[in-house]
Amino acid sequence: MTSKSRLSVDLMTDMALLESDGPVALRVLGKRNGVSPSTVEKLVGRLSHGGLVEGVRGPGGGYVLTRHPRSITVSDVVLAADEWAAEDALKAACVTREDASLSSDLWDSLTTRMLRFMKAITLETLVNQRLAAQAFQEGPAPGAEISGPRVCTGTIGKRQHRLWPHPLT
Repeated sequence: MTSKSRLSVDLMTDMALLESDGPVALRVLGKRNGVSPSTVEKLVGRLSHGGLVEGVRGPGGGYVLTRHPRSITVSDVVLAADEWAAEDALKAACVTREDASLSSDLWDSLTTRMLRFMKAITLETLVNQRLAAQAFQEGPAPGAEISGPRVCTGTIGKRQHRLWPHPLT
């Protein structure tokens, strides 16, 4: 995973988080992720070319997702944003046993497994994890009346986790 891939996943996750307020401006994405607007513009351009986002012109314009976050996977984002990752994926799928060196089998297998893993993670999953992490950090709202034990649980993958308060505190 290159920094380009990682940043693209972060940008798409932010867009999914913020899209209920309308199109997301590049400057907002840049500020939230601590990168220059020109870097954001290049990456969002790749994501747009990959069919994952589209621009909305005019006042209040910006970028929106082209599909619901539950139908966009991390592998979709990585392959759209990073031409090297896409090239590696294509090579891994096309290399025959006769063409492969001893170590290329390892790298092709690793690439295939990583892509399979990333295909199982959607933007919706990342948004839910980020929201759960924010709730954990913030705790209950000040002055909130709590009845019963203060426990926040969430499902990550197939396992139920206790998110707040932390089980060790």
